[in-house]
Amino acid sequence: MGKNKANILVVELLKSIDSVGLDITIQTLQNAQNFTDDTIILQDYIINTTCSHFSFKVSNLYLGKNNTEKSMILGLIAYLLFTNLDFSQIKIANILKKDNSVISKHIKKLSTLDNKHIVDLEMIKNIKILNLQIKEFKNKIKNNG
Repeated sequence: MGKNKANILVVELLKSIDSVGLDITIQTLQNAQNFTDDTIILQDYIINTTCSHFSFKVSNLYLGKNNTEKSMILGLIAYLLFTNLDFSQIKIANILKKDNSVISKHIKKLSTLDNKHIVDLEMIKNIKILNLQIKEFKNKIKNNG
């Protein structure tokens, strides 16, 4: 961190301490760290759980050529990160090492599934199962944190 940024940080911390007190400033910083840690944990959980659901190795997401299964799993992970963690498409593209346009296409496709189409029903079922697992895991983190 540059000297100028360090000075700005110290000034802003002092302003916060003057405004809300030392205890609240410390608590706010701790909460921010917990939020970041929980988000990273949830991100990894979504990726690992989705791959596990399809008996697909996480390491294979980033290696080799794309195929239909890999593309479907990447799309599903992108959609779950987008809907559960409110990640931007750019952030998801960086995480999954894919172009933003690819992530956008997957999210749009999975956001418009139709439960009247037989082809979409299986994916809707998978999304519901994974969302339930994610929700349970979020609650577990919240209750243990």
